[in-house]
Amino acid sequence: MDPQTYYYKLKGMTPISSPHDIPFTPETIGWKIVGFVLLLLSIYIIYIRVKNYKKKEYRRVAKHHIKNITKELEHKRVSQEIWSRSILNQLKIVLIQSFGRENVASLTGGMMVQFLNERGKNTINKELYLKLELVLYNPIENNKLNINEIKSITKQINKWIGGHHV
Repeated sequence: MDPQTYYYKLKGMTPISSPHDIPFTPETIGWKIVGFVLLLLSIYIIYIRVKNYKKKEYRRVAKHHIKNITKELEHKRVSQEIWSRSILNQLKIVLIQSFGRENVASLTGGMMVQFLNERGKNTINKELYLKLELVLYNPIENNKLNINEIKSITKQINKWIGGHHV
């Protein structure tokens, strides 16, 4: 067939109409309410997480300080007495922030270990803790901690700081 014939046959036809565009956004109010509730829920969850993160900042600061002072001790930049004082100070700061000055200010020695072990998921070895205090209060050569004891007590205190109950 000749192309002219096709043209004459199609000349009287009208174009095919396409359906109207369908919007992809829901038109009911219910979906807007659900979206708004999900937005509020997301904001609330973010708020709670930020609040908890800030609330536990003292733990991160104490762990960081203990890590740094232990590195200084390992590189022989500080003495065991200074290291011991710093570790015990950080532990006392954490305790005061967590449980209040009136509950922990007078605790030392065995009473401190008992208090720590009652309020933490992780326990602290009493002999090691007492030896740590002895390094501070009676810094003679016989009272020094060896490297394994230093690592062990540091690990125990860090675990306790990270997991104590408030």
